[in-house]
Amino acid sequence: MQRSTILRGPAIVTFNGATFWTKGDIKVAINLDSFEVDSSAYGKVDERTTQRRAEVSFEPVGEWENLSQLFPYVSINSAPVAIGIGVSIFTASDLPLVIKTLDGKTITFKAAAITKCPDIILSATKTRWGECTFTCIGSDNTAWTVADSLAAVASVAFSDTSFDPAAIKTEPVTAAWGGSSPWNSFQTAEGFVVSTELGFQNIEIDTDGLVDMTLSKIAVRAKARPVGITEAQLLTALNIQGAGNARGKSLSGADLVITPTTGVITVKGAALHMGGYEFGAATLRIGEVEWVATRTLSVGVVQPLMIVGS
Repeated sequence: MQRSTILRGPAIVTFNGATFWTKGDIKVAINLDSFEVDSSAYGKVDERTTQRRAEVSFEPVGEWENLSQLFPYVSINSAPVAIGIGVSIFTASDLPLVIKTLDGKTITFKAAAITKCPDIILSATKTRWGECTFTCIGSDNTAWTVADSLAAVASVAFSDTSFDPAAIKTEPVTAAWGGSSPWNSFQTAEGFVVSTELGFQNIEIDTDGLVDMTLSKIAVRAKARPVGITEAQLLTALNIQGAGNARGKSLSGADLVITPTTGVITVKGAALHMGGYEFGAATLRIGEVEWVATRTLSVGVVQPLMIVGS
């Protein structure tokens, strides 16, 4: 075996004007879905294709940038949401995703859209991003038979100077939830993790299979372990008993505003719906709690579930 033929080495990702350096490996899964052709006499006699797509997954290195590309389904700096419920996640013009290796190769996927937004990790001891995933499909209005209609490989000398370690943010955070003490200004044991959950509906046609995807669901959740909160204050905040609480009651609550030194995250209409206690000699008494965002209206206009500010 000739060692020089064994390929390896790091890469970066570019998409829609953004460049992503990664914390770990970039993983690409190229899928060709199929269905079985059966017969009574012989069982499975063939297997035939139904779909083609690729998924590109990676964890951004932690630079606090490219917010619009990572979160098109929520508000960035209070701007209108780019892609709402019932809207195609692929634009009218294809947006390619390009993997650029440091040894001079490019793999270009012709039409990409983000289908898993990264967790936002807000902590003094952890970098900002979790793993994200982009789904790639064939070029718009292009048959399978066209060369490079899904992806293309080329040799291009690597050239990029955008990496800036100073942009990797690891900062302590404070938070405010409502106007009453102690929740109007509190700290946490390990920071926050804010997650965006997405659902999609595939759009398929007989000749080409998967040609589009529509956003059908979005949910936003935030987790943390608050400190300086008493057992009674947590129980009250959970709204599980007492006046005004009943089965069927709306979870809608106050905005949860998480503020590191750089950026700000606002989880709209946040309701605390999970929490608990832990008991031990050196164990913090208040366990991890979770808020869920709920829809709010302003002058009759539905507001986004989350605002990510730069």
